[in-house]
Amino acid sequence: MRRTLNTILGCITALLMLGCRESGPIPLEIGDPAPAFNLPAIGQAAGEVASDQLRGKIAVLNFWSTTCAVCLKETDDLARVHDSGKAVVVGIALEDDADYLGRFVKDRGIRYPVALGD
Repeated sequence: MRRTLNTILGCITALLMLGCRESGPIPLEIGDPAPAFNLPAIGQAAGEVASDQLRGKIAVLNFWSTTCAVCLKETDDLARVHDSGKAVVVGIALEDDADYLGRFVKDRGIRYPVALGD
């Protein structure tokens, strides 16, 4: 699990360093806070998932897709991290169909909050 967590954290760091905005990359350094976001929540956490809710907490933002085999293998490890209480895990799914994603999250039994990414 430690290796998986290190891989996840490395991927998140790379995404934050690269940034992803239409106006160009966001210049970030390791340790900088993630850019503010407010995304629609899917499944049990209906409503919104916002960066404000994570302030002061250790958070793992996992960018994933229902078509990514590696992403799907990570869900059990991410659930264990979330259930441990040591970090809040938020899955940010890069999908087009919120209804499909809701069914997918329910069918897979994903227990941590999932947001629909843009």
